Amino acid sequence: MAMDLANWLDSDSASIYHNNSWGHLNHHITVKGVAVKRTMEVSIMDQKFVIKSDSDDDYVNNVADYVDEKINEVIQNTKTVASLNVAILAAMNIADEFFKFKRDRKERFHTVEKKIEDLIELIDLQM
Repeated sequence: MAMDLANWLDSDSASIYHNNSWGHLNHHITVKGVAVKRTMEVSIMDQKFVIKSDSDDDYVNNVADYVDEKINEVIQNTKTVASLNVAILAAMNIADEFFKFKRDRKERFHTVEKKIEDLIELIDLQM
């Protein structure tokens, strides 16, 4: 799928560039303090993206692989063929995992916090 116009996303952690339909990389320069950002290429949905990030290459590749895996799961489990729909469904699945993780982490934190309070109370009773 070729894109007519360059797409890019700029955030504090990464800038994502996509080649335009003529194969030229559209540059967007950002100066963010001292952090040095490196440029690397990843493949998602058989499309190459040039990523500019201050994270190490392995981390960026792992993130891209995870996104690609989630997109492929959606493709295998639905009849959706439109790239945008597949990407949105994959994003929803990733967001669902994230929110469940946050909820579970919060519940575990409260369980540990309660046990600590109970132990402190027990120790206070022994004194």
